[in-house]
Amino acid sequence: MVKLREIFDVLSPSLKNKTYLILFFSIFVFIIEMLGIGVLLPLLKILTDDQFATSMPNLAKFISFFSIYDFKNFDLESEKLFRIKLIIGGCGIIVITFFIKFIFLSYYSFLLLNYKSQIQSYLSFELLKKYSNVELEYYFNKNSSELVRNITSDVSHFSSTIMSMIILLVEFFIFIGVFFILISQQPLNSLFTLLIFSLLIFTMYSLSKKKIIKLWN
Repeated sequence: MVKLREIFDVLSPSLKNKTYLILFFSIFVFIIEMLGIGVLLPLLKILTDDQFATSMPNLAKFISFFSIYDFKNFDLESEKLFRIKLIIGGCGIIVITFFIKFIFLSYYSFLLLNYKSQIQSYLSFELLKKYSNVELEYYFNKNSSELVRNITSDVSHFSSTIMSMIILLVEFFIFIGVFFILISQQPLNSLFTLLIFSLLIFTMYSLSKKKIIKLWN
């Protein structure tokens, strides 16, 4: 937390406010991602459960509202007709949801890239100001490539680190949300899958850590 505070303190007040805005939008990203997964469940239920319309009449009526065709000209039983309308309505809801998700995530990506460029511009400008205020002797003792690297590469790495932290935070909450959805549907299978993946990740982390330590030693 201390390191996070130090990173946050480097930013200007306007960039701090932009960070709060990004985090606020990240909450909506989490909600939309969960919604994108959640709308698939009723469609799967419709395809696998013949009694969906009778067990969940209100939800079935809402889903059928999104059917783009009423099939009145087809000679089908009312039950089969309603089931077809449910399937088409469910697909319609998925298309609408993913279209909204695409629009929002596109704007969110634009917001992140703009945020990153603003951080780079601000930090580069601040470094240039500091370099312009130092004594001339300072430049004789410093390599020019190091100064250029500080203004360009290091600033870019710093802004990328902040971006990665925000994305990692969002992905973590999305993972937790997906896990709880899976637990509610298939508890035993979900726990078993999580255990397998956890063991694989831990094994890969341990092996890679040993290789990195050996390489640096």
